[in-house]
Amino acid sequence: MRFFIGLGLVVLIIGTVYNKLIVEGGLVSYCDQHAKDKKSEMILHLLGEGYEFAGNYDKMLEVDGRILERYPVSPYAEDAEFGVAFAQERLNRYPAAIKEYEKFLEKYPNSKYARSVRNNIEILKSR
Repeated sequence: MRFFIGLGLVVLIIGTVYNKLIVEGGLVSYCDQHAKDKKSEMILHLLGEGYEFAGNYDKMLEVDGRILERYPVSPYAEDAEFGVAFAQERLNRYPAAIKEYEKFLEKYPNSKYARSVRNNIEILKSR
């Protein structure tokens, strides 16, 4: 019984911390304040992936855009560039998605995403 009470308390604390850090923007704020720290790049990248997984494409767009703005040569820049286009597509902003996908192909013509991006452009242009 004591184990379950302790586990419940841990879950409550984690939920509260999660809410403060992510939902209320504390983690993004931390990254803003520590922009020169390499960890901030990684945190923003993971946040973007989390927002994608959760289907929160507005936040994904915001976070991936922040990566591109602050860390244009980051190891996460390619994923962020793709993420911006993908989020625009998911938000049904097809002209913006096409533009972002085309920009992606200009920057990363040999990307692992290139074939998929070309297909996405063709599909979106036919809508």
